[in-house]
Amino acid sequence: MTTTWYCSHDPAHPAVEAEFNPLFCEALVAARMQCGAAMTTTAPEGRDRPASQHPSTTPPTEREGTKNTVSNLIQMSSGAPEIANGNYVVTLTKFEGPREVEMPDGEIITLYDWTFATEDGQVIEESSSNKTGPKSKMRKWIAALIGRVPQRDESFDPEKDLVGRQCVATIEENERGWPKITNMGVLMQAAPQAPAPQPAPTPAAPQVQEVPELPLG
Repeated sequence: MTTTWYCSHDPAHPAVEAEFNPLFCEALVAARMQCGAAMTTTAPEGRDRPASQHPSTTPPTEREGTKNTVSNLIQMSSGAPEIANGNYVVTLTKFEGPREVEMPDGEIITLYDWTFATEDGQVIEESSSNKTGPKSKMRKWIAALIGRVPQRDESFDPEKDLVGRQCVATIEENERGWPKITNMGVLMQAAPQAPAPQPAPTPAAPQVQEVPELPLG
């Protein structure tokens, strides 16, 4: 004989139809929790329907007195930033991390997230691993930002030493149509220009001094 069992602690928890006493409520097991309240055959006030028809377990589109509120409006996303391929002066505006990512083969790698902005305000987001060897992306990008090759065992505080600095980034569209930084270079500051040569001053015209007339002898 099947009996309907109810949670003695919270009437909103789903009822259970079973031939035996389930002992305790399992309404929150899916959330890695358990209610732990004893089950009872006494239906709470206003709850005399079987568990299969209870509002908390019936799909919303099948509940009595409810309507399907899912919108069928299709909205286009903004897609990839429209940045033409080329070299741009960019500023590092944000540096975040580390975060761990599991690869398809199960390997766990550590990534840092870089956010650059072009001079006209377009944003490029990139990631790099935590590797800092001579050929690593992290080392090359730091070198481009500080304008020199980092020394061995040198350390950097991203917020103090990197964020706000500028460099030159080569941006190319990848196979998915998104702009990607393929190379970084040092932003060369323009050398101060020598002052324009001034024209030589025009020599002043010689002054003619009048000789007074001498008396005739």
